[in-house]
Amino acid sequence: MQAFRTALRRNGRDFATEVGVSHRMLVKWETGGENIIPRPGNQAALDTMLATAGPEVQERFAGL
Repeated sequence: MQAFRTALRRNGRDFATEVGVSHRMLVKWETGGENIIPRPGNQAALDTMLATAGPEVQERFAGL
């Protein structure tokens, strides 16, 4: 999660708003590691964000 947020160059609050979750939930996701599985609606939002991100963002994400 943090790698994607970093690739988008978003702070935590802005990223959480875009995904549709609270900042507190984002912190849980980022500190929970692989144990955290977003709900289907949140995962769909993340998938859409990645699919519609520009090539620069996708390259940064792949590099992280």
